[in-house]
Amino acid sequence: MIRPGSDLVASLGGLHRFMGWDGPILTDSGGFQILSLADLRKVSEEGISFRSHVDGALHMFTPESAIEHQAALGADFIMSFDYCTGYPCERKEAEKAVRLTAAWAKRGKKVYGARFEMNGYERVLFGIVQGSVYDDLRDRSLGDILDLDFPGYAVGGLSVGEEQPRTWETAGRVAAALPSDRPRYLMGMGTPLDLVEGVARGIDMFDCVMPTRNARNGTVFTKAGKLVLKNAAHAKDAGRSTRPASATPAGISPGRT
Repeated sequence: MIRPGSDLVASLGGLHRFMGWDGPILTDSGGFQILSLADLRKVSEEGISFRSHVDGALHMFTPESAIEHQAALGADFIMSFDYCTGYPCERKEAEKAVRLTAAWAKRGKKVYGARFEMNGYERVLFGIVQGSVYDDLRDRSLGDILDLDFPGYAVGGLSVGEEQPRTWETAGRVAAALPSDRPRYLMGMGTPLDLVEGVARGIDMFDCVMPTRNARNGTVFTKAGKLVLKNAAHAKDAGRSTRPASATPAGISPGRT
């Protein structure tokens, strides 16, 4: 929204053309910024007011504007505006997150509906389940969000500091209660182990900054574990990319790990 701005991205053909990517794209609603911009924002029933980290200007983000910005960007999977809490989280704060997440999801759905067409493509809206590590609040959030009948559902507010066993206990419990005929998305998690643990518990979709951040810093994942390409040992290592195609096992593209 702030930089470079959803209007500019839309004018350049949307995220797909901007990125040169023909596959599906998922965007987040900005709800995570409630957590990450804790010192710059104020939460109200209307939405979130916050100071830009770029120039200090005051902005108001609402459930409606969250949907409008994501639609302008050209996302295929759009997230409802939610209240993401950290850990530890007081019960009162978790209750507030559940209440606002449901109210904001209802308002966001009214903008275009849960499914809508824009620029010749169908967009779908996901609802997000919150409630921190409180089982009864997760159940309450589940009921609220399921009542709104979204095409897909996300499990939010995990991997924010809680113990890993609790992460998977909560994720599995919520996933088991979500409709199995609709995508179930675990937000903000995507390590190789997360993928295995999540799929085993019924999760279908993941997202994580780690793969691209690691690649940007010269770290890649291989079947033998992480490989740090910037280490001195690899300074003159040509690796697989120099092997002739005839030496590559069938079904494996040269240069790929």
